[in-house]
Amino acid sequence: MIKTHHIVFGLVLTYCSFTSANEKSLDFEAGYIVDGISKLQPSGLTECEGRLVFVSDKHESEVFELALTKKGIAQAKVWKTIDNIPNPPEQKFGWWMEGKRFLAEVLGLTGGADWEGVACDDQGNLFLASEYYFSLLKVDLTGNKEWLVEDLYSKGREFGLFEKDNAYIEGVMIGENGILLADEREPRGFVSIKNDIMSFYAQPGTHLSEENLPYDYTGLDEYKGEIIALERNHYKVCKLSKDFKGNTCYSFRDVANSSNWGYVTGRYGLAEGLAVTDDFLWIIFDNNGDYRKANPEDSRSTLLKFKNPF
Repeated sequence: MIKTHHIVFGLVLTYCSFTSANEKSLDFEAGYIVDGISKLQPSGLTECEGRLVFVSDKHESEVFELALTKKGIAQAKVWKTIDNIPNPPEQKFGWWMEGKRFLAEVLGLTGGADWEGVACDDQGNLFLASEYYFSLLKVDLTGNKEWLVEDLYSKGREFGLFEKDNAYIEGVMIGENGILLADEREPRGFVSIKNDIMSFYAQPGTHLSEENLPYDYTGLDEYKGEIIALERNHYKVCKLSKDFKGNTCYSFRDVANSSNWGYVTGRYGLAEGLAVTDDFLWIIFDNNGDYRKANPEDSRSTLLKFKNPF
């Protein structure tokens, strides 16, 4: 267990997330329908040991891999079974949060790990980010499991994170600077963990864009030492500076809303998982059971492939 013996208040986030007429778009390569497993709600994506690997927030015991076909299908199958999960670290929630969680569990509305992010290190160890437990589970190559982050909720709250219900940990990255967790929205931000030190970064100012949509992060990956973040509601993939003060963003809005790959859904984005390889960016969608514009009888998820601009 990582002991959080010191907390550093990091520089606050600035952002350049307003829609720009000059914003560049990602170069679209291909799209795939995710098939093979029913009721998938993909919530995190990564490359691990040459595989595209993802988690689904309603599947606590499985991590899935994708096999791509020439017919535009991404065939999903179970890659690893995650059983005998140890008890998660205790959190200092306070009476109001404890009450809400208890009631939601009694009503069957929530509970379980709720995996929202997945990452893999150079040794092949797997890291699963749990939104419900506010922690990170490490699964090593022999199957041993260990929770790595303790008392994250109360420490994050001290610095303004975890304010919005059901908008907590939404991505994880394992890089040269340790572990980076993304807090989803209102405010969005980051938790950085290196050498047993946790640092917290929270977005200042308004948390809504001109379109009245929350600025958010729903996926993370590292590429050549750089932080690459997925902004779901504004259809962007951004390279962030190490102090989070600057970014370079590319849009995938046109493809995500197209007649071929879009969904008949509400005004919010659906992109939840991001994987970055040398040549490509991969984005997986959690469509929440909504059907595709191209086929009103098809409610399967999709995987989009773009050229890597970074």
